[in-house]
Amino acid sequence: DIRIKKPNAQVVKTGYLKIHEEGFIFGGWKSRYFVLYEDSSLLWYDDHSSFHHKGGVRLKMVANYMAVGPMCVHITGVPKLPKGRVVTHLMGIPNLFKKGTKKQDIKMNWILYDGGDEEMKAWLEAIKPTLPPPPPRPERPHKHQNGHTNPQQNGQGPPPYGFNQNVVHPGNHNAAYPPPNGQAYPPPN
Repeated sequence: DIRIKKPNAQVVKTGYLKIHEEGFIFGGWKSRYFVLYEDSSLLWYDDHSSFHHKGGVRLKMVANYMAVGPMCVHITGVPKLPKGRVVTHLMGIPNLFKKGTKKQDIKMNWILYDGGDEEMKAWLEAIKPTLPPPPPRPERPHKHQNGHTNPQQNGQGPPPYGFNQNVVHPGNHNAAYPPPNGQAYPPPN
């Protein structure tokens, strides 16, 4: 795992969320104090008075590999949710990984918005501005003089930011991560 340092950036949001921790005896869903920074660093601590973070990830480095809500069910290794909790309040965030890492070797951090829809919405609204903007949509297709549209411009534009076709469609057996061979990870800025 690649451990991130506590950033010097402004704090955007703090609060307690549940995270699934590995461990035979002490594993399972634990309440941890989360801090989101302006540079997209999300760090978690034992509690609000802890000085050293237990874990963290720079979200902009893994934004295309995150799974939110129902997209989580298509990722291997989703932990069993606590009784009465639903997958729509779950988010999977991979740790940073080196190019060429096998998907089964990528550690996912499973975060549960225990406060339901309102809590999840508040966190996602805080996270969104810390991430790079989505790619620009191409111009509308324009007709050539012969009346046909340019085949390279289908007018649909790119999918919404964070949408990963491989995650959403279970019939597609390509994993959402690691990136295909030949592609850099993390993506260049």
